[in-house]
Amino acid sequence: AVKGLRPEAKLVGCQAAGACSMIQSVEKGNAVRLAGLDTFADGIAVIGASETMRQYLAPLVDHWVDVEDPSIAAAVLT
Repeated sequence: AVKGLRPEAKLVGCQAAGACSMIQSVEKGNAVRLAGLDTFADGIAVIGASETMRQYLAPLVDHWVDVEDPSIAAAVLT
């Protein structure tokens, strides 16, 4: 929706570094399943990315960021 209204907008996708299945999937060009998870952010910890979602997000997201747990905790507490 954002890109439809503002094509110049830059979208940043982020995942916990210990659960970055979508980031790896986009980089590899197909959905991946991680060997394990290592994050306290259990609400966003996805061990396997959806291929349908990867195909949807790949052309829309301009930059991906994996975020370490201490940064996630600091953001939650501020």
